[in-house]
Amino acid sequence: MKILKYGFFGEDIAQQLFLENYLKQLVIYLGVADTIGFERDPVFPLKGGHRSGVLKMFEEAVQQGLAYYSQEVFFVGIDLDSEKMEEHSKLFQDMNGREVIKTYQNQTFIFIPVQCIEHWLLYLKFKKEHPNSNKNEKYEQIARSDAKKKMYGFARPVMDKQMEIVAKYTQNMAIEWLFERSESFHHFHCQLIDFLTDKDTKTSR
Repeated sequence: MKILKYGFFGEDIAQQLFLENYLKQLVIYLGVADTIGFERDPVFPLKGGHRSGVLKMFEEAVQQGLAYYSQEVFFVGIDLDSEKMEEHSKLFQDMNGREVIKTYQNQTFIFIPVQCIEHWLLYLKFKKEHPNSNKNEKYEQIARSDAKKKMYGFARPVMDKQMEIVAKYTQNMAIEWLFERSESFHHFHCQLIDFLTDKDTKTSR
C-alpha cells in the first residue's frame, strides 16, 4: 500500500479537517483504499491564517512542502468569499497558472469553496440530519456569516467547538451528495478522481 504524505496550506482548521476526512473516505469511495492512502505532514510549519495570507504565500508553501519537506502531494485551500462561479474560475486560473504551480502541476491541488468551507459543510449537515431527503438546497446563496452561524451557532466559534462540529459532519461523508450539489466541490473532486484513477499514481509516486 502506498501512503502519500501531503502538505496543506489554507485558511483555517475547518478546511484542514474537511480535507483530512475527505481524503480518508475518498480512497474508500473510489475502491482504492487497499493500494493508496493519504497522511498529512504534521510538522509542516507554514500557515495561511486568512485569505490574504494564503494568496500571499501559497507559492512559497507549495515550493517548501514538495521540495524541502519530502511531501508527495500538496493541497491549497482558500475560500472564494463570493457566490459566483465565474469568480471561482478566475481565481483558480490565476493561482493554478503561477510558475511554481506549473512546476508541480501533477502534485498540487487547489480547492476553492464558493463563499466559504462552511457552505460545503452545510450540505453535509443537511444530508446527515435528513438522510432520506433529495431536496436541492442552494447554500451558496447564504451569506458567509450566516453560514457560520448555521454550522456553529456563532459567526466566530472557538476552535475546539469548531473542530468538534466539523469532525461530526465530515464522518461518513456523503461525497456523492456534495458532488451533485456544489459546483465548486465538483471541480475539486474531479481533480482528485483524475489523480487517483491514473495508473501511475499508485506506482510512481
